[in-house]
Amino acid sequence: MPEPQTLRTQVLGGTKWTIISRLLSFPSKIVISIILVRYLSREDYGTYRIVLDLSAVTIYLVSLGIQHSISRYVPEMFEKQQFSNIVKMVAGMTGLRLAVNLLLLTIFTLCWRPLFNFFHLPQILASSLGLIFLFILLQRTVEVFGQYFHTALLDFRFQTLHDIIKDATFIGGIVATGLRDWGLTGVLWTLIASELVSFAVYGSSALYKAAQMIKPRSLSRTGDSSVPVSRIVHYSAYNILYTFSGLVIGASLDSFIIAKFAGMEKVALYTFGLGLIMMVHSINPLNLFKPIFNNIFVRKYAQTGDKAVLSRGAALSAKLGLFIALPALAGVCLLAGPIIHYVYRPDYSGALPVIYLFAIIFVFRCLNIVYTAVINTLELVRYFLWLYIAGLLKLAAAIVLTWYWGIIGMASAACLNEIISCALLGYIVETKGGISPWRADRSYTRILLNTSVMAMFVFAVLGWIGGVVSLVATALAGAAIYFGISLKIKPFRAEEREVINAFFKRKIMVF
Repeated sequence: MPEPQTLRTQVLGGTKWTIISRLLSFPSKIVISIILVRYLSREDYGTYRIVLDLSAVTIYLVSLGIQHSISRYVPEMFEKQQFSNIVKMVAGMTGLRLAVNLLLLTIFTLCWRPLFNFFHLPQILASSLGLIFLFILLQRTVEVFGQYFHTALLDFRFQTLHDIIKDATFIGGIVATGLRDWGLTGVLWTLIASELVSFAVYGSSALYKAAQMIKPRSLSRTGDSSVPVSRIVHYSAYNILYTFSGLVIGASLDSFIIAKFAGMEKVALYTFGLGLIMMVHSINPLNLFKPIFNNIFVRKYAQTGDKAVLSRGAALSAKLGLFIALPALAGVCLLAGPIIHYVYRPDYSGALPVIYLFAIIFVFRCLNIVYTAVINTLELVRYFLWLYIAGLLKLAAAIVLTWYWGIIGMASAACLNEIISCALLGYIVETKGGISPWRADRSYTRILLNTSVMAMFVFAVLGWIGGVVSLVATALAGAAIYFGISLKIKPFRAEEREVINAFFKRKIMVF
């Protein structure tokens, strides 16, 4: 194993490749969503999203806190040059994840009929059960030695290569499906093909990295230290509660509740609106560089044990998130009507209320990303039990509100829960962690002011939009206005800009 790079070098490399990856994958995701919405019927699109949500539900049931443990302890082991421990930990967790996946899918196989009947799921899912389970098994197992392992090592260059190959496979598959008219079954086979590609690409890289890490000269530097099993088990056990709370807090069960009370076409509208907001959220720095932020927090805290470092980092991270989230979400809300009409399909306009509510959710989610990173770093995961309780209340509210108000009721319950979760996480960070990510300055007011000016411009020219070209021109003009005003009314303080510019040794932060 080569000598560990400095944290700064790794972050610079990770930042560069993360940006490249997003520049390439973001258009791919847009193309995929457009093809699927235009090609599949509303019912088939809702069924496709049910398959994705079924896989998402599985991660909460088979997680065992594995992803959080890898994110927390691999950076620490890497910092201490305990390379063999990294290999043992990731290999053991991959085997454990595979075994739990097989057990859960076996249970699903034995009791799928009552579940399908209860949620009124379409028959095509029952006839394609083997394909769906193969897709879930591959996806949920590969991510351990793939996404989690490579992210913990900040190897975003290889992740970029992986994402390009996987996206190209999926786009090629759904285009072929459309040309051959293979329908939803063709889309399911495409999902499996993309996961097999992921298995091959990530698997070869993981084996190579493991071979490098267990070379004798690497082992000699790790000393006689052993894997901190008790710490990992303790940390993972509490994170199981946090991860499982995501099952009731997040949107994975929403599709099944909507299918039960409103039908598959409403599932399509709800998941379309959610997907559109999630694509916008993916360009937010907190989401874009989330693994990098987590890695920096853990490694800096491992070096110094100084909570002041976390406090300053959390404050700056929160501002970075809101600096992009507020204008991006405001823009997509204002332009949602034309986007649906000219880019997707006019019959999806029923998703507009969902889009507006989810825009509120993802503003608070930016703050929750910062809070969660601090809590994980300080290993205060036992307090995640509070989120589990809040999630159960959200689940109950979602069932009742969906019964009465359909997808608007579901989105309202999700919005209220995100606000409550933000308040709980903030309380944990400030009172239990002793860290305040909020600093009294004018940054947040200035971000809001600049966003308001941009929003007024976009609202004023809405009537001028008559097609895709004018829609794109309006979006670009709005972005130019926001960043132009931010150059004059700077949201970040001079010392904050200096911290970022000094780290990158370039004057990239000018706002």
